[in-house]
This record gives sequence, structure tokens and C-alpha cells, in this order.
Amino acid sequence: MKKWTFKLILFFWVLNTAWVHAQVERTKKISKSYPVTGSTALNIENKFGKIHINTNDGNTIKVDVTMVGRSSDEAKAQSILDKLQINVQGENEISFRTSVISGIRSTRSLNRDSKRSFEVNYLISMPKNVKLKVRNRYGNVFLGDFSGELDMYVAHGSIKAAKIINPQDKKIKIAFGSLDIDQVEQGELTVAYGSLKLENGEKVQVINKNSSVDINQVKNLDIQSKYGELKVAEVDNISGTSASDQVRIGVLNNSCTLALKYAKGFEVKRVNKNFKKIDIDGKYSPMDFRFENGASFDYQINTQFGKLVSALMRSKKIGDYYKGKFGNSNAKSKVSIKSQYGTVRIK
Repeated sequence: MKKWTFKLILFFWVLNTAWVHAQVERTKKISKSYPVTGSTALNIENKFGKIHINTNDGNTIKVDVTMVGRSSDEAKAQSILDKLQINVQGENEISFRTSVISGIRSTRSLNRDSKRSFEVNYLISMPKNVKLKVRNRYGNVFLGDFSGELDMYVAHGSIKAAKIINPQDKKIKIAFGSLDIDQVEQGELTVAYGSLKLENGEKVQVINKNSSVDINQVKNLDIQSKYGELKVAEVDNISGTSASDQVRIGVLNNSCTLALKYAKGFEVKRVNKNFKKIDIDGKYSPMDFRFENGASFDYQINTQFGKLVSALMRSKKIGDYYKGKFGNSNAKSKVSIKSQYGTVRIK
């Protein structure tokens, strides 16, 4: 039995080795450099490959493109390579666009072929304050520290970015992939059918659809989210809309203004005792708040076809309406919650 097992393993190893050696790879490269002026902008449009962008404080843009064609023999590999083209434009609006000459079959089905494939990879070195636009499909993007105007979209790939700073326009979109950023000073992040991880933010707008969002710390967060999951470890101010989401907030420091609909759950594990305002309009959305010791606030809670569960509050109930004070009588903080068909828990 052991003898037959060994022979079977050996057979598949030889078969795999033969396939690897049967593949032939051909490459061609393009390298361009450009001086940077105050109006210089860089536009990259690619598919089936990586874009790696290193940033610096210099005054030169350098772009290296490597095209790779693979097939079972040299002629076929070269034929694939010959159908890959990079359209380049210079001057102030620098543009690189990957295109496939007609005659090659669907790029997607080609790259699924175990014997034939291609990729187009970009390695870029550029000043971190140059206006940048990137489009990439079926490939990953890396971006170093960046402070210029930014418009980036990736589908079926991932984005890894370092520090995105300065309050210029910053728009990053990811679809069917992952977005991982160290820091965003100000920007708009859109994620669809993927994931977003942000370590630190100042003023951030998140547009989320069917995705998981994980934020460690952010000062001002605006959300438009549905059919996803949102986790925020600590936030000063949060506003926006959420539909059919699971929302978990670790620490809320200042204010929360949200419209919730069909939330799978909304939880704030700790509301800072010095918070200013909580204003929530919820429909079919259970809510759970835990206030820090020493918190004082005026509250108005309307639970239409729902209920308030709290051992802390001793207010008089008028129908579905609760109004009163918690803590000091001269509290400046406000809590206003409207909940239809949902339970509100306050601890």
C-alpha cells in the first residue's frame, strides 16, 4: 500500500513539474521619467496587474511598467505579449493606460487558462503631493504617504495605503476587495462587497454596501451604510444613515446623530460622561447604550411599538414617551431617541 501511495505522489509531482517547465514567459518593459511642476498630474489605468506607488519629497515622477506573457511555447507567449500595449501621454497631464489589442480573447478567460496568462505591473516613484488618479481591475495597489489630490478605484483587488494627509480631495473606492489604510486626515472611502480597515482618521466619510468596516480611532465620521457591519473602537462624532447593518461602537466621546433602519443591532459600549448629544431615529432597530459613571443628561425617548429597558431611569411614562433628567439637574448633555418597533436599553 505504501509503495503504491509513493508512486502516486511521484506521478503527480512529475506531472506538475512538467507543466511548470512547459510554461514559457516573455517580458517587455517601459520606463519613463518626468520632471514635476506645480500643475503636474498622474493618471494610471491598468488591469490584471499590480500598481506599487512609492512616494517622496522629490520633483521627479518615474514609472516602470513590466508586461508579462505566459504560454506553453515561446511563440504563443510572445503573441500574448505583442497584444499588450501601454498608451502613454506626457506633459503636465501624465497618463499611462493599459490596453489589449483586438485579436486576443477575453482577458478574463485568458488569465483563467492554466497554460496562458499575462500581467501588467507598475512600479512608480513620485512626489507625495502630485495629483493622482488610479484605476485598477483584477490587481492590487500600494500607496505610500500621500498629501495631494487623490482619486483611486480598485475592483477585484486590494488597496494598502500609508498616511493620507492634508484636507484636499481624497476619494478611494474598492469593490470586491479589501481597503487597508493607516491614516486619513480627510477623505471619502467607498467600499462595496469587500472590507475596510482604518487605523486612524480625522474627518472621514464612509460609504458602505455589503461590506465589513473596522475603524480603530476617528474624530469625525459620517456614514452611509447598508447590509454590512461597522465596528468603531473610538469616535468623537458620528453621523449619517445605517440600514440593515450591525453597528458596534466602543467609545463615543461627543455626539451621535444617526438614522437607523432594520439594524441587526446598534451598540455603544461606553458613552463618555462629557458627551454632548445623542440623537437617533430608529426603525426596527434594537439599541444598547452604556453610559460612563458620572454622566448627566436630559433625555426624551419615544418608543412607538417598542420599549425602554433601563434600571437607571426613573422618569414618568406618558404613553410611549419618556422624558426626564439623569444625574445632575443642570446637565448640558442631551439624549433624544425615537424608536419604532425596537427595544432601547440604557445601562
